[in-house]
Amino acid sequence: MRVAVWGATGVLGTEVARLLNERHWELTLVGRDRAKLASLSAQLTPSRMVIGPSNVAELDSLFRTNDACVNCAPLMAATLPLAAAANRNACHFLDLSGEQEVIGSLIAADGLLTGDAAIIPACGFDYALGDYLAVVLAGTAREPLAELRFYYAVAGGYVVGNSLKASRRRRRPRDLERRQGRQVSAPLVQANRRYTFPVLGRRTVVRFGSGEALLAAVHSCAGDVRAYIDVTALLPLRFLTPVFPVLRPLAAWILSRDSFARVSDAVRHGRQGLKPHEVTTQHESSLKKGYFVVAAEGSNGEGRTWRAAVFGEHSETLSAVLVDQTLHGLLHSSRGVGLMTPGMVFDPASLTKALAELGIEVSGGAAGAVRVSNRDRLR
Repeated sequence: MRVAVWGATGVLGTEVARLLNERHWELTLVGRDRAKLASLSAQLTPSRMVIGPSNVAELDSLFRTNDACVNCAPLMAATLPLAAAANRNACHFLDLSGEQEVIGSLIAADGLLTGDAAIIPACGFDYALGDYLAVVLAGTAREPLAELRFYYAVAGGYVVGNSLKASRRRRRPRDLERRQGRQVSAPLVQANRRYTFPVLGRRTVVRFGSGEALLAAVHSCAGDVRAYIDVTALLPLRFLTPVFPVLRPLAAWILSRDSFARVSDAVRHGRQGLKPHEVTTQHESSLKKGYFVVAAEGSNGEGRTWRAAVFGEHSETLSAVLVDQTLHGLLHSSRGVGLMTPGMVFDPASLTKALAELGIEVSGGAAGAVRVSNRDRLR
């Protein structure tokens, strides 16, 4: 398969390009910096490079000569035109953005549903794993799920930096979640809650606008989809946890002001210098500064609940592996075209093996989800 990597000279784009090159995909590197592209292209042979197309004809030419495009520079203004160009040229489009606004724009673009290509949002670390767990839960339950819940615990400055930058760019004032089959704004002020994570134990969590709230609607009939995150992934100073529900909307408003752009950088650098929560299990040696845990629970609304989780060390390499697995699924699948999600494309056995090579464990992966009692759920 011929694959164009858009934004190949960025940190994430370079990681994706290197891994896809190792896996023997035929690459086209796309970027704006000719010198950086030339340097990267020389390291990844055989590959060719294209200086960022500047008009529709150049875009069409790029996509006609590739089977898939991986967008590693997901800006809201560029994503839809890229997806539309890929779609009309029968080129699969994989977007790595973790922002609800970008994910929602791809899902809402009706014209992208009828072409000859697959349009797959949220293919990176942020929500591809959670979406995969949602598909696992739905397949294991073998009955309609009334509720889906996702729980994130992430340590490391990478996620915080992205979250704060997103707050500055966001046009929508609130996060979205799914309630009673509709997308609605999450409450502005939300109470902290406690959840018992696999491996990590009890943590304080707060609701946040995750991509799964939008992705699950594509392949699941669950009418209620919410996500929670360990507050320390968003809050650099742990002693402020009790007042976080009030601080969060205030911080989002401040960070949306251009004059306060420096605040996000200061918080990001401060967070990078903090130690993560102590991990008190047998997995302590493998979960270091860059650890993550993604847990998912599905309920039929009548007392039956299923759980699946994935956990390990977090790095840009993980997003690159998820892109590779998405492309692998497209290459070997006959699932069709149009709007899809990563979880719909992944081959469970192949994904579990690829994650294991990174030291990442899946609980309830290819073998299905684990049924749990109500007392083990959020409390």
